[in-house]
Amino acid sequence: MSQPWDMMLQIAYLAIFLFIAMVIRRAIPRFSRFRIPDAILAGVLALIAGPGILGLIPFETTRLTTLVYHLLAVGFIALSLKRDTRKGRGRTALSAGLFNVVSYCIQGAVGLGITLVLINTLYPDLFPAFGLLLPFGFAQGPMAGEMAVEWANKISPA
Repeated sequence: MSQPWDMMLQIAYLAIFLFIAMVIRRAIPRFSRFRIPDAILAGVLALIAGPGILGLIPFETTRLTTLVYHLLAVGFIALSLKRDTRKGRGRTALSAGLFNVVSYCIQGAVGLGITLVLINTLYPDLFPAFGLLLPFGFAQGPMAGEMAVEWANKISPA
């Protein structure tokens, strides 16, 4: 049974991983050069330290899904409230749309390539659409977590 403070503990773990990712990006110039976002680096660190690999941090996936669902909406609202400080001509709708589609395609292709390599070498039972989860998360936002659970249930029902 979960305790009332478990949600705050999950948020504290996430904050710690975000802080560690920020320190790593500032301390190691290679990470800054590749422009890996702090959130992605923190997610990789949490994945490694979480119950799936090392088991050091007891994450509850249901709580994390709830957090992502609600906090991603808050993040997008905060982004829309930001004042545009650029001078001159900004991006047009067409260029922004093309940029988004091309970046999703590249992320999907790289993710599928990595997934195929992992399936053929280290993890033969890996969820086949694993490589699509990152671009799917960027494109779909909070619903990506729910869709990933549905995908996993359809592919490998428990």
